[in-house]
Parts: sequence; structure tokens; C-alpha cells
Amino acid sequence: MTLKQSLLRSSEAITTDDYYKSWILGIWFVVPFALTGFIFDTFFESNLHLAALCAFFVAVPTVLLKAINTLRDPINALRDPINALGRIRAAIVAALIASFRNPDSEVRLRAIDALARMGPKAVPALIDTLRDPDNEVRSSAINALGRIGPEARAAVPALTDTLRNPDSNVRLRAIYALGSIGPEAVSALIDTLRDPDSAVRLRAINALARIGPEARAAVPALIDTLRNPGSNVRCSSAAIEALARIGPEAVPALINTLRDPDNEVRLRAIEALARIGPEAVPALTDTLRDPDSNVRLRAIFALARIGPEAVPALITSLRDPDSNVRLRAINALGSIGPEARAAVPALIDTLRDPDSEVRSRAIDALARIGPEAHAALPALITSLRDPDGEVRSRAINALGHIGPEARAAVPALIDTLCDPDSEVRSRAIDALGRIGQAAHAAVPALI
Repeated sequence: MTLKQSLLRSSEAITTDDYYKSWILGIWFVVPFALTGFIFDTFFESNLHLAALCAFFVAVPTVLLKAINTLRDPINALRDPINALGRIRAAIVAALIASFRNPDSEVRLRAIDALARMGPKAVPALIDTLRDPDNEVRSSAINALGRIGPEARAAVPALTDTLRNPDSNVRLRAIYALGSIGPEAVSALIDTLRDPDSAVRLRAINALARIGPEARAAVPALIDTLRNPGSNVRCSSAAIEALARIGPEAVPALINTLRDPDNEVRLRAIEALARIGPEAVPALTDTLRDPDSNVRLRAIFALARIGPEAVPALITSLRDPDSNVRLRAINALGSIGPEARAAVPALIDTLRDPDSEVRSRAIDALARIGPEAHAALPALITSLRDPDGEVRSRAINALGHIGPEARAAVPALIDTLCDPDSEVRSRAIDALGRIGQAAHAAVPALI
């Protein structure tokens, strides 16, 4: 009796068309496994794999025929086909797990690769493989768990044990897998930041960065990395990136780091705060009230890196009692440029500062804000009579940056052509040229 006849006899309700349909479905399930065999030329060298595949070709039509017949029963329409496909999947997993006992490590490697494609169902078997005596097999199992990702969270304890492996390459693979699994691995990754191998520490920091805000528990350890004099540049840069990706949760610790006695550590903290961006502004704004002027200076530096969102905070620093803090705030506003237009009124007030350096820098900031600073025109014209030559020179430069809208300053600029300071006279000529046609009244004086 042929296979077709025996199958058809098993159920009178199954038609010949059903049989052919089942084989089409069966081929749909089998082809990927057959192709895998062609791709991995050692696949069929294992008798176990060959037997499993043959059994699969025989079992699929039978199971699917029953599934087709069951579909005619509305009560069991969903339950039996799903159970049937589940049994097929379980049989494949069992066959692949059995391959782990094969003495040929190449066969074990192929089985691991196939299991990885099956996803979470393969996790228990892959965990067992982490104890394989062959280093390459263990490494492949680790990679497979990383490919499965968050659904391989049950493997975290076993992967954590692997971090004690004397082979740094194995530890590197385990760290990557833990980073792919996600938040459940944070504790293990934190411990790895003390690894003697800098490449391993770097991989752990990068894994924490990939996890992002859910790696908040790692903030103290990452801060320690910034402070560690033994950290190389790559580890420090990676720690900055990890703290930035963790985001606002890292801000309090970074603010505290602005008080570190090591300038390099402070600069790294500023870089991380700047990378966090606008979400760090409230905490940095509070820091502008710190009694230590050095801390305030560092906060301003970070705010300047953040950009336009920091303008309101920087404006408050224009009234700081320390002239160095005021200067830093002015420079920060100037670096933001036209988007710092909201600071123009405060910068105009700063033109009356008793410190000539502060007045000069405020004029520079207005110049960099450009035409948006046209409201400062009367104050800048007044500054052309400042007793400090540097202030006069910079006021002229600012008027030139405002351009044609500074036409009201033309008479005062003509007067500065007679200034005793040659730098002031030179700047006045340049400013009149920038104002353009609106400065035509200056032609006779220029001739």
C-alpha cells in the first residue's frame, strides 16, 4: 500500500485534493530547513539530522491532513491545527538539542544556529550549551542568545557566570548578549565595569548605553568611570554617551560632578549634560545659585552647549555678582546667536556694567545676534562715546552687523571717523560700508 493510500484510508473525510494541499503546505514548512541544509554543507553529514528531516517529511502531510479535516469542525477549528504545528516545532527542537551530544563541534554549531532562528523556545537548550567544553560552541550559544534579545532574559544568570570566563573574547560576547537582552542585565553589566580588560569595560559601557534610561542604576558606576584616572579616552567618551542616553535620571549625579577637583572630570560631566540637552536645563538653572562661582561657571558652559532652550537661564546669570560669571553668560548668549534674541534687553542693561570687559563682551554678543538686536541701536550709539577705546571699537562693529537697520547711527559713525584711535576709525569705515546705501551721507567724510 502506498503512503498516499494509507493516509487517505485514515480519514474518509479527507479528499485527494486535501492530500495535495497538505503536501503544498508541508513543502512550505520544509523548504526553509532544506535550504539550510544546502547552505550549511555539513548539515547532512549528521545521521541524526538526516533522520530527523526524513521523519519531518513523512510527519508533515499526516499532521496537516488531520488539521485540514479538523478545520471542517468549527469547535476545533483553531485548537487542533495549532497543537499539531506545535508538536512539529517541539520535535525539531528536540532533534536539534539531541545534536548537542554529537562529538563533532561543527554539528553542534549548526544546531545552535538553527535553534537561534526558533527564538525564545530555544533559550533553555542554549543555556545548557553555555557549559559546552568547546569554546567556539559556547561563543555561538552566547551569540544566539543575543540574537533572541529581550525574550532570552532567562539566560541572564548563566551569561553573568560566563563573565568570569578567563577568555576576554568570551566575556566580550557575553556582554553584547546581555546588552541585547536589556534591563534585566544591568546589574551584571555594572559589575563588569571593574573588569581589568579595558576592551571588556568599553563593551559593558556601550551595552548600558544601548539599554538607555532603564540603565539608571548604572549612573554611579559610570560617574566613577569618568573619575577613574585609569580610564582611557575611549572608555570616558563611551561613559559620557551612556550617561547622555540614560538622560534626566543621570542629571543629579552629573551636577554633583561639576564640583570635582579634576578639571578633566568636570569637562566630561559638562559634555554629558550638554548631550542630555534641554531636559538638563532645570537642574543646571538651579546650579546657577550655587555659592561656588566655579560651579556656576561650569553650569553656564553646559547651558551654552545646550543652545536656545538655555537662554532664559543664561539671562539670569547676567546679574551674577561675579564678573567672570557674567562674562561667561554673555559669551554663551553670543554663541547661540540670533536665537538668543530674547536676551537683547538684558544685554542692553549690561552696557552700563562698571567692568569695561563686560561691556565689550555684551556688545560682541549683540553683534552676533545681528539684525534681531536692532532694539539695542540707541544704546550702541551711546557706547560710541564710551571712555574705553575697545568698547567704542566693538560698538561700531556691532552696528555694522546690524546692517541697513542701523541707519540712525550714521551721523555718530561719521563723527568716529575723527576718533584718535586708529582701530576705531578703521571699524567705523567698515561699519558704514555694511550699512550700505543708507549711509550715503558719509560719502564726503570718507572722501
